[in-house]
Amino acid sequence: MIHSTSNSQLDSFDENNQNTIWIGSKGAWTMFAIAILFAKYLFGLTGMEAGTAWSIVHILHVSVSFVTFHWVKGSPVDTMSNSSSQGRTDPLTWWEQLDGGNQWTQNKKYLAFLVVFTYIAAVYATLFHPFMILIHTGFLCLGLIPKLPGLYRVRLFGINED
Repeated sequence: MIHSTSNSQLDSFDENNQNTIWIGSKGAWTMFAIAILFAKYLFGLTGMEAGTAWSIVHILHVSVSFVTFHWVKGSPVDTMSNSSSQGRTDPLTWWEQLDGGNQWTQNKKYLAFLVVFTYIAAVYATLFHPFMILIHTGFLCLGLIPKLPGLYRVRLFGINED
């Protein structure tokens, strides 16, 4: 386990970080919930069983969230706005930039809740099939463990290190 080095310049976050400020804006939480329910609805329209549809939604949600929130570093918005971070966010993931790095904020709790919600929906819809519980629990761990405060700016085994 390798901890990223702390740097006071990196820890002084801009409150107007265009990469993350949108999550606190009006309607962002609703948009996330509607997107998840809409995805389930679209899979349902194809004639898929509810268990299969919720399983795909859960696995896609966790996979996309992991890559975009916990893997990709920097700020793609930086080059498109007038409020440049001047490279301060380059070594940080989106999750580490969110809410100025503060832990257990309302935004972070809600995003963690969505992972748990899709897990419960998928497990319930698959009628608690033991194999599916195992698969979904693995994805639940992939979706929740990186969100824990103890893993803030931690790169396991040097993976995704600068």
